[in-house]
Parts: sequence; structure tokens; C-alpha cells
Amino acid sequence: VISILFWLVSLTNNNGYLTFITIFIDFIIFFFILYDVLKVYPKLNGRFIGTSFFLFCSLVNIVHAISGIRNVLAFCIAGLSIYIIFQKSSWKSGIVLLLIAIMIHPSAIVFVFITIFSLVGPLWLGVIFAMIWTNFSVLISSYLLQSSLAIFKQIGSLLSIYEPNLGYLDSRVLSVNIIYITLYLLYLVRVYNKSQNRKTIKFQIMYSFLILGSITTPVIFTR
Repeated sequence: VISILFWLVSLTNNNGYLTFITIFIDFIIFFFILYDVLKVYPKLNGRFIGTSFFLFCSLVNIVHAISGIRNVLAFCIAGLSIYIIFQKSSWKSGIVLLLIAIMIHPSAIVFVFITIFSLVGPLWLGVIFAMIWTNFSVLISSYLLQSSLAIFKQIGSLLSIYEPNLGYLDSRVLSVNIIYITLYLLYLVRVYNKSQNRKTIKFQIMYSFLILGSITTPVIFTR
């Protein structure tokens, strides 16, 4: 999928279009979800819209989105697929989008596992999986590189880039993100037992722990 996008952009003789298209898709996904939420909850006011847009712009690092075009684009599309699956109950469309995300960047496969845990697995097991996933995937990269299958070698090559290196992270960015995610987790745990849609809450809890578990690999954490 990403090769097709690269080929189409190459026809324009302007590589800048690649950055524009990917960031544009990221924003379109955000506004689609926001618009859909407003249709379900029409009483939400302009303050909610403004706060949502501010959080989106402040938490999505455009520089890293540009430097990691495939990774960020894949996660945005995977996020849309999860929204469609859980909130719209449209499994076919959600699965198609998730497959597209994985074909853009194999790291998006983690969404498959978290979704499965959200639907059928115990929360504690999903949390453990989410916490160790990033470091585990980096550790197995060397074994994948030795595989005779080209696809595994390619995945291994991509994973080997994300080596643990805490020195790469800005301590201020790290602190703010940890505080934000921790507060969000406390809120999710509080509403979990009262929620009528526990599967969605379970996914958000596990995804939050996935982010926390990737702190030791700053490239993944920041993207």
C-alpha cells in the first residue's frame, strides 16, 4: 500500500506531496471521528471541539509524524479502524482498514492483539501484554532478520531501528506525557465498572499501557 503511495507521489516530481498527503489523512481521520461524535452527542459545545483540537495538535508531534510517515499514518488508520469496530460495529470496514494499516507498517499489528484482548481476554493479561510488547518486538528483530522468508526479514529490519535509548527523550516531554497518561488511566479505571461499553474502555486502558511500555524505545514512544 505504501509503495503505491510512494509511486503516485513520484509521478508529481515533488516529494513534498508525500508529507502533505499523509498529514492531511491524519487530520481527516481526526475530524471524521470528531464529527461523528458530535452527531451522537449533539449537546457538546464549541468548548469541547476547541479542547479536542488543541489536544490533538499538542499531542501529535508533527515533526515526528513527518519523519515517521509510515508508522504514524499506519497508527492513525488503525485507530480509525478500531473506532469503526467498537463504536460503529462495522467489522468488515474496520478489518479492511486495519489490514491496510498493517500493510503500510507492520507495527500496526499490535492493534489486532489488543482488540482480541479487549473482546475476549482478561484485562490484567492484556495490560501485561501491552507493557512488554514494544520491548519484546525489538528483542525478536534479530531472529526475524535470520528468517528465510522475505516478509519476516523486512519486519525484522524495521524493528531493529527502534533500539532502547532513553537519552533520546526530552525529559519535559516524557514527564508531561507520563502525567497525562497516568491521569487518563485513573479516569478509565474509575469509569470501567460503571461503563456499558467495557470493551472500548479495556482497549483504551491497554493502549495507554502500550504507550507507557514503549518509553524505553523513544522513537516509538514519540511517534
